[in-house]
Amino acid sequence: MPAPATLPAAAARRPHALLIPFPSSGFINPMFHFARLLRSAGFVVTFVNTERNHALMLSRGRRRDGDGIRYEAIPDGLSPPERAGAQDYYGFGLLHAVRANGPGHLRGLIARLNTGRGGGAGDSPPPPVTCVVASELMSFALDVAAELGVAAYMLWGTSACGLSCGLAVRELRRRGYVPLKETQHGEAVPALRRSCGAPLVEVARRVASGGGVPPVTCVVLSGLVSFALDVAEELGVPAFVLWGTSACGFACTLRLRQLRQRGYTPLKDESYLTNGYLDTPIDWIAGVPTVRLGDVSSFVRTLDPTSFALRVEEDEANSCARAQGLILNTFDDLESDVLDALRDEFPRVYTVGPLAADRANGGLSLWEEDAACMAWLDAQPAGSVLYVSFGSLTVMSPEELAELAWGLADTRRPFLWVIRPGLIAGAGAGDHDVVTNAWVRRGAKGRCFIAEWCAQEEVLRHRAVGGFLTHSGWNSTTESICAGVPMICWPGFADQYINSRYVRDEWGIGLRLDEELRREQVAAHVEKLMGGGGGGGDRGKEMRRNAARWKAAAEAATAKGGSSYGGLDKLVEQLRLGQ
Repeated sequence: MPAPATLPAAAARRPHALLIPFPSSGFINPMFHFARLLRSAGFVVTFVNTERNHALMLSRGRRRDGDGIRYEAIPDGLSPPERAGAQDYYGFGLLHAVRANGPGHLRGLIARLNTGRGGGAGDSPPPPVTCVVASELMSFALDVAAELGVAAYMLWGTSACGLSCGLAVRELRRRGYVPLKETQHGEAVPALRRSCGAPLVEVARRVASGGGVPPVTCVVLSGLVSFALDVAEELGVPAFVLWGTSACGFACTLRLRQLRQRGYTPLKDESYLTNGYLDTPIDWIAGVPTVRLGDVSSFVRTLDPTSFALRVEEDEANSCARAQGLILNTFDDLESDVLDALRDEFPRVYTVGPLAADRANGGLSLWEEDAACMAWLDAQPAGSVLYVSFGSLTVMSPEELAELAWGLADTRRPFLWVIRPGLIAGAGAGDHDVVTNAWVRRGAKGRCFIAEWCAQEEVLRHRAVGGFLTHSGWNSTTESICAGVPMICWPGFADQYINSRYVRDEWGIGLRLDEELRREQVAAHVEKLMGGGGGGGDRGKEMRRNAARWKAAAEAATAKGGSSYGGLDKLVEQLRLGQ
Protein backbone atom coordinates (compact mmCIF):
# COMPACT_ATOMS: atom_id res chain seq x y z
CA MET A 1 0.00 0.00 0.00
CA PRO A 2 1.76 3.23 -1.13
CA ALA A 3 2.38 5.96 1.41
CA PRO A 4 1.12 9.52 0.89
CA ALA A 5 3.46 11.65 -1.15
CA THR A 6 4.11 13.97 1.78
CA LEU A 7 5.27 11.14 4.05
CA PRO A 8 9.04 10.81 4.55
CA ALA A 9 10.42 7.51 3.27
CA ALA A 10 11.61 6.41 6.73
CA ALA A 11 8.19 7.06 8.23
CA ALA A 12 6.45 5.25 5.38
CA ARG A 13 8.41 2.10 6.23
CA ARG A 14 7.35 2.12 9.87
CA PRO A 15 4.76 -0.53 10.78
CA HIS A 16 1.48 0.95 11.95
CA ALA A 17 -0.69 -1.16 14.30
CA LEU A 18 -4.36 -0.38 14.84
CA LEU A 19 -5.51 -1.64 18.27
CA ILE A 20 -9.22 -2.24 18.88
CA PRO A 21 -10.38 -3.33 22.36
CA PHE A 22 -13.96 -4.01 23.30
CA PRO A 23 -15.07 -0.87 25.24
CA SER A 24 -15.02 -2.32 28.77
CA SER A 25 -12.35 -2.07 31.47
CA GLY A 26 -11.32 -5.72 31.33
CA PHE A 27 -10.51 -5.44 27.62
CA ILE A 28 -9.04 -1.93 27.51
CA ASN A 29 -6.22 -2.32 30.04
CA PRO A 30 -4.42 -5.38 28.59
CA MET A 31 -4.69 -3.84 25.13
CA PHE A 32 -3.22 -0.59 26.47
CA HIS A 33 -0.29 -2.43 28.08
CA PHE A 34 0.25 -4.24 24.77
CA ALA A 35 0.14 -0.90 22.94
CA ARG A 36 3.06 0.35 25.02
CA LEU A 37 5.06 -2.77 24.17
CA LEU A 38 4.52 -2.23 20.44
CA ARG A 39 5.36 1.45 20.78
CA SER A 40 8.65 0.59 22.49
CA ALA A 41 9.41 -1.78 19.58
CA GLY A 42 9.20 1.13 17.13
CA PHE A 43 5.64 0.77 15.90
CA VAL A 44 3.27 3.59 15.17
CA VAL A 45 0.31 2.67 17.40
CA THR A 46 -3.25 3.93 17.01
CA PHE A 47 -5.53 3.01 19.94
CA VAL A 48 -9.24 3.02 19.07
CA ASN A 49 -11.77 3.92 21.78
CA THR A 50 -15.47 4.58 21.53
CA GLU A 51 -16.35 8.27 21.69
CA ARG A 52 -17.77 7.85 25.20
CA ASN A 53 -14.64 6.16 26.59
CA HIS A 54 -12.37 8.58 24.75
CA ALA A 55 -14.13 11.49 26.46
CA LEU A 56 -13.81 9.77 29.85
CA MET A 57 -10.10 9.20 29.28
CA LEU A 58 -9.54 12.85 28.40
CA SER A 59 -11.60 14.09 31.35
CA ARG A 60 -9.49 12.04 33.76
CA GLY A 61 -6.20 13.15 32.27
CA ARG A 62 -5.30 9.66 31.08
CA ARG A 63 -4.18 10.77 27.62
CA ARG A 64 -0.54 11.50 28.22
CA ASP A 65 1.13 13.67 25.62
CA GLY A 66 4.42 11.85 25.98
CA ASP A 67 3.30 8.24 25.72
CA GLY A 68 3.73 8.17 21.93
CA ILE A 69 0.39 6.45 21.34
CA ARG A 70 -2.22 7.94 19.03
CA TYR A 71 -5.86 7.86 20.15
CA GLU A 72 -8.88 7.74 17.85
CA ALA A 73 -12.59 7.39 18.59
CA ILE A 74 -15.56 5.84 16.79
CA PRO A 75 -19.28 5.81 17.72
CA ASP A 76 -20.70 2.92 19.73
CA GLY A 77 -24.17 2.92 18.15
CA LEU A 78 -26.07 3.27 21.42
CA SER A 79 -28.79 5.83 22.04
CA PRO A 80 -28.27 8.08 25.11
CA PRO A 81 -30.83 6.12 27.20
CA GLU A 82 -29.20 2.81 26.26
CA ARG A 83 -25.76 4.17 27.11
CA ALA A 84 -26.94 5.56 30.45
CA GLY A 85 -28.29 2.16 31.43
CA ALA A 86 -25.16 0.17 30.57
CA GLN A 87 -23.28 -1.08 33.64
CA ASP A 88 -19.59 -0.15 33.24
CA TYR A 89 -20.51 0.51 29.60
CA TYR A 90 -20.87 -3.22 29.11
CA GLY A 91 -23.83 -5.39 28.26
CA PHE A 92 -25.29 -7.42 25.45
CA GLY A 93 -26.91 -4.33 23.95
CA LEU A 94 -23.42 -2.89 23.47
CA LEU A 95 -22.24 -6.14 21.93
CA HIS A 96 -25.17 -6.08 19.49
CA ALA A 97 -24.28 -2.50 18.57
CA VAL A 98 -20.59 -3.28 18.08
CA ARG A 99 -21.23 -6.28 15.86
CA ALA A 100 -23.78 -4.43 13.72
CA ASN A 101 -22.14 -1.01 13.39
CA GLY A 102 -18.46 -1.65 14.06
CA PRO A 103 -17.31 -2.72 10.59
CA GLY A 104 -18.44 0.50 8.91
CA HIS A 105 -16.84 2.75 11.50
CA LEU A 106 -13.64 0.71 11.43
CA ARG A 107 -13.40 0.89 7.64
CA GLY A 108 -13.86 4.63 7.75
CA LEU A 109 -11.22 5.04 10.43
CA ILE A 110 -8.63 3.01 8.56
CA ALA A 111 -9.42 4.82 5.32
CA ARG A 112 -8.78 8.12 7.04
CA LEU A 113 -5.55 6.83 8.58
CA ASN A 114 -4.30 5.40 5.31
CA THR A 115 -4.86 8.63 3.40
CA GLY A 116 -2.87 10.66 5.89
CA ARG A 117 -5.77 12.45 7.56
CA GLY A 118 -5.35 11.07 11.04
CA GLY A 119 -3.13 13.40 13.00
CA GLY A 120 -3.37 16.70 14.74
CA ALA A 121 -2.27 20.11 13.54
CA GLY A 122 1.43 20.25 12.86
CA ASP A 123 1.90 16.47 12.86
CA SER A 124 3.51 14.67 9.94
CA PRO A 125 1.34 12.20 7.97
CA PRO A 126 1.03 8.65 9.34
CA PRO A 127 2.19 5.52 7.50
CA PRO A 128 -0.49 3.06 6.33
CA VAL A 129 -1.98 0.54 8.74
CA THR A 130 0.00 -2.71 8.44
CA CYS A 131 -1.77 -4.92 10.98
CA VAL A 132 -4.83 -5.10 13.21
CA VAL A 133 -4.89 -6.34 16.82
CA ALA A 134 -8.34 -6.78 18.38
CA SER A 135 -9.63 -8.11 21.67
CA GLU A 136 -12.19 -10.88 21.95
CA LEU A 137 -15.76 -9.77 21.26
CA MET A 138 -14.39 -7.60 18.45
CA SER A 139 -13.91 -10.32 15.83
CA PHE A 140 -15.50 -8.16 13.13
CA ALA A 141 -12.07 -6.53 12.95
CA LEU A 142 -10.76 -9.77 11.42
CA ASP A 143 -13.16 -9.30 8.51
CA VAL A 144 -12.03 -5.72 8.03
CA ALA A 145 -8.37 -6.77 8.14
CA ALA A 146 -9.03 -9.45 5.52
CA GLU A 147 -10.73 -6.88 3.29
CA LEU A 148 -7.67 -4.65 3.58
CA GLY A 149 -5.21 -7.49 3.03
CA VAL A 150 -3.33 -6.92 6.29
CA ALA A 151 -2.58 -9.33 9.11
CA ALA A 152 -5.04 -9.58 11.99
CA TYR A 153 -4.28 -10.79 15.50
CA MET A 154 -6.53 -11.29 18.53
CA LEU A 155 -5.29 -10.43 22.01
CA TRP A 156 -7.44 -12.92 23.93
CA GLY A 157 -7.98 -11.55 27.41
CA THR A 158 -8.54 -14.75 29.40
CA SER A 159 -6.17 -17.56 30.29
CA ALA A 160 -5.37 -20.24 27.75
CA CYS A 161 -7.48 -22.66 29.78
CA GLY A 162 -10.35 -20.16 29.70
CA LEU A 163 -10.07 -19.93 25.92
CA SER A 164 -10.02 -23.71 25.64
CA CYS A 165 -13.19 -23.98 27.72
CA GLY A 166 -14.81 -21.25 25.65
CA LEU A 167 -14.08 -23.23 22.52
CA ALA A 168 -15.99 -26.09 24.12
CA VAL A 169 -19.24 -24.23 24.76
CA ARG A 170 -20.64 -25.00 21.31
CA GLU A 171 -20.02 -28.69 22.00
CA LEU A 172 -21.68 -28.35 25.41
CA ARG A 173 -24.70 -26.88 23.68
CA ARG A 174 -24.73 -29.62 21.04
CA ARG A 175 -24.68 -32.26 23.78
CA GLY A 176 -27.59 -30.61 25.53
CA TYR A 177 -25.84 -29.40 28.69
CA VAL A 178 -26.99 -25.85 28.01
CA PRO A 179 -28.87 -23.53 27.70
CA LEU A 180 -30.36 -23.25 31.17
CA LYS A 181 -32.56 -20.19 31.12
CA GLU A 182 -32.90 -16.87 29.39
CA THR A 183 -30.51 -14.21 30.67
CA GLN A 184 -31.64 -10.63 31.13
CA HIS A 185 -29.59 -8.59 28.68
CA GLY A 186 -28.92 -4.89 28.57
CA GLU A 187 -28.93 -2.87 25.40
CA ALA A 188 -25.25 -2.00 25.27
CA VAL A 189 -23.42 -4.67 23.24
CA PRO A 190 -25.31 -5.05 19.92
CA ALA A 191 -25.29 -1.33 19.11
CA LEU A 192 -21.50 -1.15 19.01
CA ARG A 193 -21.10 -3.75 16.29
CA ARG A 194 -23.96 -2.23 14.29
CA SER A 195 -22.43 1.24 14.27
CA CYS A 196 -18.66 0.84 14.38
CA GLY A 197 -17.49 -0.74 11.12
CA ALA A 198 -17.83 2.23 8.77
CA PRO A 199 -16.44 4.80 11.24
CA LEU A 200 -13.50 2.49 11.98
CA VAL A 201 -12.61 2.32 8.30
CA GLU A 202 -12.98 6.09 8.13
CA VAL A 203 -10.62 6.54 11.08
CA ALA A 204 -8.00 4.31 9.47
CA ARG A 205 -8.21 6.17 6.19
CA ARG A 206 -8.20 9.57 7.88
CA VAL A 207 -5.12 8.72 9.94
CA ALA A 208 -3.30 7.50 6.86
CA SER A 209 -4.24 10.48 4.70
CA GLY A 210 -2.34 13.05 6.69
CA GLY A 211 -1.66 14.37 10.13
CA GLY A 212 1.48 12.76 11.39
CA VAL A 213 1.43 8.97 11.17
CA PRO A 214 2.00 6.36 8.46
CA PRO A 215 -0.94 4.33 7.09
CA VAL A 216 -2.27 1.46 9.19
CA THR A 217 -0.34 -1.74 8.46
CA CYS A 218 -2.06 -4.13 10.88
CA VAL A 219 -5.08 -4.35 13.16
CA VAL A 220 -5.09 -5.80 16.69
CA LEU A 221 -8.58 -6.45 18.04
CA SER A 222 -9.96 -7.77 21.29
CA GLY A 223 -12.79 -10.24 21.60
CA LEU A 224 -16.37 -9.04 20.97
CA VAL A 225 -15.21 -6.80 18.11
CA SER A 226 -14.78 -9.44 15.40
CA PHE A 227 -16.21 -6.99 12.85
CA ALA A 228 -12.69 -5.55 12.78
CA LEU A 229 -11.62 -8.73 10.95
CA ASP A 230 -13.92 -7.76 8.08
CA VAL A 231 -12.55 -4.23 8.06
CA ALA A 232 -8.95 -5.49 8.04
CA GLU A 233 -9.75 -7.83 5.14
CA GLU A 234 -11.37 -4.98 3.22
CA LEU A 235 -8.35 -2.73 3.77
CA GLY A 236 -5.86 -5.48 2.95
CA VAL A 237 -3.99 -5.41 6.26
CA PRO A 238 -3.35 -8.35 8.62
CA ALA A 239 -5.45 -8.69 11.78
CA PHE A 240 -4.45 -10.23 15.11
CA VAL A 241 -6.70 -11.06 18.05
CA LEU A 242 -5.58 -10.12 21.56
CA TRP A 243 -7.93 -12.42 23.50
CA GLY A 244 -8.59 -11.15 26.99
CA THR A 245 -8.99 -14.37 28.99
CA SER A 246 -6.66 -17.11 30.12
CA ALA A 247 -5.57 -19.75 27.63
CA CYS A 248 -7.76 -22.25 29.49
CA GLY A 249 -10.63 -19.76 29.31
CA PHE A 250 -10.17 -19.41 25.56
CA ALA A 251 -9.94 -23.17 25.09
CA CYS A 252 -13.23 -23.63 26.95
CA THR A 253 -14.93 -20.84 24.99
CA LEU A 254 -13.68 -22.44 21.79
CA ARG A 255 -15.56 -25.64 22.70
CA LEU A 256 -18.91 -24.02 23.53
CA ARG A 257 -20.20 -24.94 20.08
CA GLN A 258 -19.33 -28.62 20.60
CA LEU A 259 -20.93 -28.57 24.05
CA ARG A 260 -24.14 -27.28 22.48
CA GLN A 261 -23.98 -29.73 19.59
CA ARG A 262 -23.44 -32.67 21.95
CA GLY A 263 -26.46 -31.71 24.04
CA TYR A 264 -24.74 -30.50 27.22
CA THR A 265 -26.46 -27.14 26.82
CA PRO A 266 -29.10 -25.69 26.92
CA LEU A 267 -30.24 -27.22 30.19
CA LYS A 268 -33.56 -29.04 30.25
CA ASP A 269 -35.08 -27.06 33.13
CA GLU A 270 -34.13 -24.96 36.16
CA SER A 271 -33.63 -28.02 38.36
CA TYR A 272 -30.41 -28.67 36.42
CA LEU A 273 -28.91 -25.63 38.12
CA THR A 274 -29.10 -27.27 41.55
CA ASN A 275 -29.44 -31.04 41.05
CA GLY A 276 -25.75 -31.75 40.50
CA TYR A 277 -25.90 -31.67 36.71
CA LEU A 278 -23.39 -28.81 36.57
CA ASP A 279 -20.90 -31.19 38.23
CA THR A 280 -20.91 -33.35 35.06
CA PRO A 281 -17.24 -34.00 34.20
CA ILE A 282 -15.96 -32.65 30.89
CA ASP A 283 -12.79 -34.53 29.99
CA TRP A 284 -12.40 -33.98 26.25
CA ILE A 285 -11.18 -30.36 25.98
CA ALA A 286 -7.62 -30.72 24.71
CA GLY A 287 -5.03 -29.49 27.19
CA VAL A 288 -7.57 -28.84 29.94
CA PRO A 289 -7.80 -31.29 32.86
CA THR A 290 -11.21 -32.78 33.63
CA VAL A 291 -13.48 -29.94 34.76
CA ARG A 292 -17.07 -29.55 35.90
CA LEU A 293 -19.52 -28.50 33.20
CA GLY A 294 -20.41 -25.52 35.39
CA ASP A 295 -16.77 -24.37 35.36
CA VAL A 296 -16.44 -24.34 31.57
CA SER A 297 -18.31 -21.05 31.24
CA SER A 298 -21.22 -19.25 32.86
CA PHE A 299 -22.91 -19.24 29.45
CA VAL A 300 -23.72 -22.96 29.60
CA ARG A 301 -26.16 -22.18 32.43
CA THR A 302 -29.07 -21.34 30.18
CA LEU A 303 -32.42 -22.90 29.30
CA ASP A 304 -32.71 -20.91 26.08
CA PRO A 305 -31.74 -22.80 22.89
CA THR A 306 -31.33 -19.43 21.13
CA SER A 307 -29.28 -17.82 23.92
CA PHE A 308 -27.61 -14.74 22.45
CA ALA A 309 -24.79 -14.77 24.99
CA LEU A 310 -23.91 -18.39 24.26
CA ARG A 311 -23.93 -17.91 20.48
CA VAL A 312 -21.88 -14.72 20.65
CA GLU A 313 -19.21 -16.32 22.83
CA GLU A 314 -18.85 -19.37 20.59
CA ASP A 315 -18.86 -17.26 17.41
CA GLU A 316 -16.29 -14.81 18.75
CA ALA A 317 -13.91 -17.58 19.86
CA ASN A 318 -14.21 -19.49 16.59
CA SER A 319 -13.68 -16.31 14.56
CA CYS A 320 -10.08 -16.30 15.81
CA ALA A 321 -9.31 -18.90 13.13
CA ARG A 322 -9.64 -16.08 10.58
CA ALA A 323 -6.93 -13.96 12.18
CA GLN A 324 -3.26 -14.11 11.23
CA GLY A 325 -2.40 -14.73 14.86
CA LEU A 326 -3.76 -15.21 18.37
CA ILE A 327 -2.19 -13.20 21.20
CA LEU A 328 -2.71 -14.39 24.78
CA ASN A 329 -2.08 -12.53 28.03
CA THR A 330 -0.45 -15.51 29.74
CA PHE A 331 2.94 -17.23 29.86
CA ASP A 332 4.05 -20.70 28.85
CA ASP A 333 4.91 -22.14 32.27
CA LEU A 334 1.54 -21.12 33.71
CA GLU A 335 -0.61 -22.92 31.13
CA SER A 336 1.77 -25.19 29.24
CA ASP A 337 -0.61 -28.09 28.49
CA VAL A 338 -3.46 -26.02 27.13
CA LEU A 339 -1.08 -23.80 25.16
CA ASP A 340 0.43 -26.88 23.52
CA ALA A 341 -3.08 -27.98 22.53
CA LEU A 342 -3.99 -24.56 21.17
CA ARG A 343 -0.80 -24.41 19.12
CA ASP A 344 -1.83 -27.68 17.48
CA GLU A 345 -5.03 -25.93 16.34
CA PHE A 346 -3.80 -22.40 15.63
CA PRO A 347 -0.63 -21.91 13.57
CA ARG A 348 0.40 -18.73 15.36
CA VAL A 349 -0.19 -18.40 19.10
CA TYR A 350 1.83 -15.69 20.85
CA THR A 351 2.06 -15.60 24.65
CA VAL A 352 3.08 -12.09 25.74
CA GLY A 353 1.91 -11.98 29.34
CA PRO A 354 1.47 -11.08 31.99
CA LEU A 355 0.69 -7.66 30.52
CA ALA A 356 1.31 -5.42 33.53
CA ALA A 357 0.94 -1.71 34.03
CA ASP A 358 3.93 0.59 33.93
CA ARG A 359 4.66 1.51 37.55
CA ALA A 360 5.11 5.18 36.71
CA ASN A 361 2.08 5.64 34.49
CA GLY A 362 -0.38 2.88 35.40
CA GLY A 363 -3.14 1.80 33.04
CA LEU A 364 -6.33 3.28 31.64
CA SER A 365 -9.24 3.47 34.08
CA LEU A 366 -12.89 4.32 33.38
CA TRP A 367 -13.37 4.99 37.11
CA GLU A 368 -11.99 7.72 39.38
CA GLU A 369 -9.31 6.16 41.60
CA ASP A 370 -9.22 6.88 45.34
CA ALA A 371 -5.59 7.69 46.21
CA ALA A 372 -6.32 7.92 49.96
CA CYS A 373 -6.40 4.14 50.26
CA MET A 374 -2.64 4.01 49.64
CA ALA A 375 -1.95 6.21 52.66
CA TRP A 376 -4.17 3.92 54.74
CA LEU A 377 -2.21 0.89 53.51
CA ASP A 378 1.04 2.60 54.47
CA ALA A 379 -0.09 2.52 58.11
CA GLN A 380 -0.85 -1.25 58.12
CA PRO A 381 1.56 -4.07 59.06
CA ALA A 382 3.18 -6.03 56.25
CA GLY A 383 1.00 -8.78 54.80
CA SER A 384 -1.91 -8.02 57.13
CA VAL A 385 -4.54 -6.56 54.77
CA LEU A 386 -7.11 -8.45 52.72
CA TYR A 387 -7.94 -6.56 49.53
CA VAL A 388 -11.54 -7.10 48.37
CA SER A 389 -12.69 -6.17 44.87
CA PHE A 390 -15.05 -7.76 42.35
CA GLY A 391 -14.11 -5.78 39.26
CA SER A 392 -16.20 -3.49 37.12
CA LEU A 393 -19.12 -5.80 36.23
CA THR A 394 -20.13 -7.90 39.24
CA VAL A 395 -23.48 -7.09 40.84
CA MET A 396 -24.29 -8.38 44.34
CA SER A 397 -27.63 -8.64 46.07
CA PRO A 398 -28.00 -6.81 49.40
CA GLU A 399 -28.15 -10.23 51.07
CA GLU A 400 -24.85 -11.30 49.51
CA LEU A 401 -23.26 -8.02 50.54
CA ALA A 402 -24.43 -8.50 54.13
CA GLU A 403 -23.06 -12.06 54.32
CA LEU A 404 -19.72 -10.91 52.95
CA ALA A 405 -19.56 -7.88 55.27
CA TRP A 406 -20.29 -9.89 58.41
CA GLY A 407 -17.87 -12.61 57.38
CA LEU A 408 -15.10 -10.06 56.94
CA ALA A 409 -15.97 -8.32 60.20
CA ASP A 410 -15.80 -11.61 62.10
CA THR A 411 -12.17 -12.18 61.07
CA ARG A 412 -10.95 -9.14 63.04
CA ARG A 413 -8.45 -8.47 60.25
CA PRO A 414 -7.90 -5.21 58.31
CA PHE A 415 -9.56 -4.91 54.90
CA LEU A 416 -9.49 -2.62 51.92
CA TRP A 417 -12.84 -3.09 50.16
CA VAL A 418 -13.77 -1.59 46.78
CA ILE A 419 -17.53 -0.93 46.62
CA ARG A 420 -18.01 0.80 43.30
CA PRO A 421 -21.26 2.49 42.21
CA GLY A 422 -23.59 -0.18 40.85
CA LEU A 423 -22.06 -3.08 42.80
CA ILE A 424 -25.19 -3.56 44.91
CA ALA A 425 -28.35 -4.45 43.00
CA GLY A 426 -31.06 -1.82 43.46
CA ALA A 427 -28.92 0.47 45.63
CA GLY A 428 -28.10 4.10 44.96
CA ALA A 429 -25.77 6.69 46.42
CA GLY A 430 -24.23 5.75 49.74
CA ASP A 431 -24.30 2.04 48.92
CA HIS A 432 -21.55 1.26 51.39
CA ASP A 433 -23.04 3.05 54.44
CA VAL A 434 -24.58 -0.17 55.72
CA VAL A 435 -21.21 -1.91 55.53
CA THR A 436 -19.36 0.90 57.28
CA ASN A 437 -21.92 1.08 60.07
CA ALA A 438 -21.87 -2.68 60.55
CA TRP A 439 -18.10 -2.76 60.86
CA VAL A 440 -18.05 0.14 63.29
CA ARG A 441 -20.58 -1.63 65.51
CA ARG A 442 -18.49 -4.79 65.46
CA GLY A 443 -15.28 -2.96 66.35
CA ALA A 444 -13.94 -2.66 62.80
CA LYS A 445 -13.24 1.06 63.08
CA GLY A 446 -9.66 1.74 62.07
CA ARG A 447 -9.16 -1.62 60.40
CA CYS A 448 -11.30 -1.13 57.29
CA PHE A 449 -11.09 1.24 54.35
CA ILE A 450 -13.88 1.45 51.78
CA ALA A 451 -13.14 2.97 48.36
CA GLU A 452 -15.28 3.35 45.25
CA TRP A 453 -12.31 2.43 43.04
CA CYS A 454 -8.55 2.18 43.34
CA ALA A 455 -5.38 1.55 41.35
CA GLN A 456 -5.53 -2.21 41.73
CA GLU A 457 -2.07 -3.17 40.53
CA GLU A 458 -0.53 -0.61 42.87
CA VAL A 459 -2.65 -1.92 45.75
CA LEU A 460 -1.71 -5.55 45.11
CA ARG A 461 2.00 -4.65 45.03
CA HIS A 462 1.79 -2.85 48.37
CA ARG A 463 3.72 -4.54 51.18
CA ALA A 464 0.66 -4.47 53.48
CA VAL A 465 -1.54 -6.61 51.21
CA GLY A 466 -1.46 -10.30 52.04
CA GLY A 467 -4.55 -11.63 50.27
CA PHE A 468 -7.08 -10.83 47.55
CA LEU A 469 -10.80 -11.67 47.63
CA THR A 470 -11.67 -11.52 43.92
CA HIS A 471 -14.24 -12.36 41.25
CA SER A 472 -11.47 -14.15 39.31
CA GLY A 473 -11.53 -12.03 36.19
CA TRP A 474 -8.38 -12.75 34.20
CA ASN A 475 -6.87 -9.28 34.60
CA SER A 476 -7.31 -9.46 38.37
CA THR A 477 -5.92 -13.00 38.43
CA THR A 478 -2.76 -12.12 36.51
CA GLU A 479 -2.25 -8.94 38.53
CA SER A 480 -2.42 -10.99 41.72
CA ILE A 481 0.01 -13.56 40.30
CA CYS A 482 2.45 -10.78 39.36
CA ALA A 483 2.23 -9.39 42.90
CA GLY A 484 2.66 -12.81 44.52
CA VAL A 485 -0.65 -12.45 46.41
CA PRO A 486 -2.82 -15.55 47.05
CA MET A 487 -6.55 -15.34 46.37
CA ILE A 488 -10.02 -16.21 47.62
CA CYS A 489 -12.24 -16.63 44.55
CA TRP A 490 -15.94 -15.91 44.16
CA PRO A 491 -16.61 -16.31 40.41
CA GLY A 492 -19.86 -15.41 38.72
CA PHE A 493 -19.48 -14.71 35.00
CA ALA A 494 -17.92 -15.99 31.77
CA ASP A 495 -14.40 -17.41 32.26
CA GLN A 496 -14.23 -16.61 35.99
CA TYR A 497 -15.22 -20.16 36.93
CA ILE A 498 -12.42 -21.84 35.00
CA ASN A 499 -9.92 -19.24 36.23
CA SER A 500 -10.82 -19.90 39.86
CA ARG A 501 -10.61 -23.65 39.26
CA TYR A 502 -7.01 -23.24 38.05
CA VAL A 503 -6.15 -20.84 40.89
CA ARG A 504 -7.24 -23.40 43.46
CA ASP A 505 -6.49 -26.79 41.89
CA GLU A 506 -3.74 -26.30 39.30
CA TRP A 507 -1.62 -23.47 40.70
CA GLY A 508 -2.31 -23.90 44.43
CA ILE A 509 -2.59 -20.17 45.10
CA GLY A 510 -6.12 -19.77 46.35
CA LEU A 511 -9.42 -20.93 47.79
CA ARG A 512 -12.93 -20.78 46.36
CA LEU A 513 -16.14 -19.70 48.03
CA ASP A 514 -19.43 -21.44 47.34
CA GLU A 515 -21.79 -19.66 44.95
CA GLU A 516 -24.12 -18.94 47.87
CA LEU A 517 -22.15 -16.65 50.16
CA ARG A 518 -22.17 -17.61 53.84
CA ARG A 519 -20.47 -15.47 56.46
CA GLU A 520 -19.04 -18.51 58.24
CA GLN A 521 -17.26 -19.73 55.11
CA VAL A 522 -16.05 -16.22 54.27
CA ALA A 523 -14.48 -15.87 57.72
CA ALA A 524 -12.99 -19.38 57.63
CA HIS A 525 -11.44 -18.90 54.19
CA VAL A 526 -9.96 -15.54 55.17
CA GLU A 527 -8.37 -17.07 58.26
CA LYS A 528 -7.02 -19.99 56.24
CA LEU A 529 -5.57 -17.71 53.55
CA MET A 530 -4.15 -15.07 55.88
CA GLY A 531 -2.44 -17.63 58.10
CA GLY A 532 -4.73 -18.28 61.05
CA GLY A 533 -3.87 -20.90 63.63
CA GLY A 534 -3.58 -24.66 63.19
CA GLY A 535 -3.87 -26.40 59.83
CA GLY A 536 -5.29 -23.26 58.26
CA GLY A 537 -2.00 -21.51 58.89
CA ASP A 538 -0.10 -24.31 57.15
CA ARG A 539 -2.41 -24.09 54.15
CA GLY A 540 -1.95 -20.32 54.03
CA LYS A 541 1.84 -20.68 54.12
CA GLU A 542 1.70 -23.18 51.27
CA MET A 543 -0.41 -20.85 49.14
CA ARG A 544 1.95 -17.95 49.83
CA ARG A 545 4.94 -20.08 48.83
CA ASN A 546 3.20 -21.09 45.62
CA ALA A 547 2.23 -17.47 44.93
CA ALA A 548 5.85 -16.38 45.37
CA ARG A 549 6.96 -19.13 42.98
CA TRP A 550 4.47 -18.11 40.30
CA LYS A 551 5.43 -14.46 40.74
CA ALA A 552 9.04 -15.38 40.03
CA ALA A 553 7.95 -17.45 37.02
CA ALA A 554 5.97 -14.50 35.65
CA GLU A 555 8.97 -12.22 36.06
CA ALA A 556 11.21 -14.75 34.31
CA ALA A 557 8.75 -15.08 31.42
CA THR A 558 8.78 -11.34 30.70
CA ALA A 559 12.52 -10.87 31.26
CA LYS A 560 15.01 -11.05 28.41
CA GLY A 561 15.27 -14.67 27.31
CA GLY A 562 11.88 -15.56 28.82
CA SER A 563 9.02 -17.20 26.93
CA SER A 564 6.83 -14.08 26.76
CA TYR A 565 9.80 -11.88 25.89
CA GLY A 566 10.52 -14.23 23.00
CA GLY A 567 6.84 -14.43 22.08
CA LEU A 568 6.66 -10.65 21.82
CA ASP A 569 9.80 -10.60 19.65
CA LYS A 570 8.24 -13.14 17.26
CA LEU A 571 4.96 -11.25 17.19
CA VAL A 572 6.67 -7.92 16.51
CA GLU A 573 8.53 -9.50 13.61
CA GLN A 574 5.26 -10.80 12.14
CA LEU A 575 3.64 -7.41 12.59
CA ARG A 576 6.57 -5.72 10.87
CA LEU A 577 6.27 -8.12 7.95
CA GLY A 578 2.53 -7.42 7.79
CA GLN A 579 1.59 -11.10 7.61
